[in-house]
Amino acid sequence: MLSHTNEAFMEAITAKRRTIVARGARRHAQDWLDALEARLYVALPQPVLIDRTDYERLGAAARALLSAQLKIARHLVSTQSREALLRRFRVPGHMARFVDWDKFQTGAMTVARMDIVPTADGYQFCEFNVHSAVGGAESHGCYLRFCRALGLPADPQARSPDYHLAQMYTRIAQARGIARIVILDSVHHASLGYPRHDDLAALLQQMNPGCEVANHREDTYPETWLAPELGERTLVHRMFTYDEITDGCAFLARLADSGAVITNTFEAEMRMSKLWLALLWDDRYGALLDDAEREAVRRYVPPTCELTEDNLGALLAERAQWVFKFNHSYGGDGVLIGASTPADELERAIREKGIENWIVQRFVEAETLTMPYDDSEAVAPHHLVLGLYVHDGHTCGFFVRGSASSRVVNLSSGAGKMAWGLVLDAPARRHFIDRIRQL
Repeated sequence: MLSHTNEAFMEAITAKRRTIVARGARRHAQDWLDALEARLYVALPQPVLIDRTDYERLGAAARALLSAQLKIARHLVSTQSREALLRRFRVPGHMARFVDWDKFQTGAMTVARMDIVPTADGYQFCEFNVHSAVGGAESHGCYLRFCRALGLPADPQARSPDYHLAQMYTRIAQARGIARIVILDSVHHASLGYPRHDDLAALLQQMNPGCEVANHREDTYPETWLAPELGERTLVHRMFTYDEITDGCAFLARLADSGAVITNTFEAEMRMSKLWLALLWDDRYGALLDDAEREAVRRYVPPTCELTEDNLGALLAERAQWVFKFNHSYGGDGVLIGASTPADELERAIREKGIENWIVQRFVEAETLTMPYDDSEAVAPHHLVLGLYVHDGHTCGFFVRGSASSRVVNLSSGAGKMAWGLVLDAPARRHFIDRIRQL
């Protein structure tokens, strides 16, 4: 499906490679990423086209799956102790105070990117990234620079996910009388090579002219802002995960005690666990879901179950049919494809991290897309993962990761490049391709 949508576009791009390279389309995008200090991000030379009908269907499916997750979350809270749930989702004891149980059940302020694998006959959801720190919005900036370099008008409907995120924060700021908005990183996370969030900061300032907008880490955050009279009027956008905290949550405790509004605390990490892919398929919870939610699970989530001592042997014997996923990982990390991993190596990896911390998911053959990948005239088939943003219930574009060398597309390991997923209907797609042909 995705390959068919992009066939004529990639043919036009390939035919105009010399012109596109001469005008610096990829170079301008990469220069921008480099200026943001995004060492982990390498730009593909062009966007990837997404059919608008597919986008709308996937958006409806994403909202249904997130709704199903919240229904199961409410059931778990009503039937299990908080301590048991924290253990199940591996939230360390000293971080328990930073779980907002109301948000865990209601989904308030949800910021998400649903990772989706394209197949020959559809799409399959492979990961839920429910967290304010979800990355990749910079891919939209790459698309804008592609258009500028080639003298093409950017699609006015193709807004950045940061735009929708800033809108959500603006509503919160206005409702709560917020005086300052802080994009908060950690020293450790900032050292890993992810980009600064200049675009988000600029949008927040544009939408909130009466607010102070600032970027800080725990070592640069002004001490005076931790006083209650200032903290209560501060909105904090967290850019790091709980495993990227190195001070035992000492600063986060002071921030919470100041009364600051932290948009996503560690309930987000709980909702991001891959365990949810198995819970959605668990017969014990099926009756909690409505017909649309059950259909979304059946159609868009490959059959998934928790790994146990009882089923490990059989699943290892049939490992070619399965993908083994560590629950507490993201971005392609902690994913082992059974067909390409020896049984003894697979079992060793599983037991090292605890058998109870893994799920197994039916392997689906991903569709590849043949396309240019640098400034040469070469093309290669790429495995793709489409990251669909869902901010506060609104779908807002795709972050595309692609790799010509690995089925597991992981930018942080160097096995992948990035692009924007440009959503167009058929007439707009034909017009865009014609403009490329006329270069």
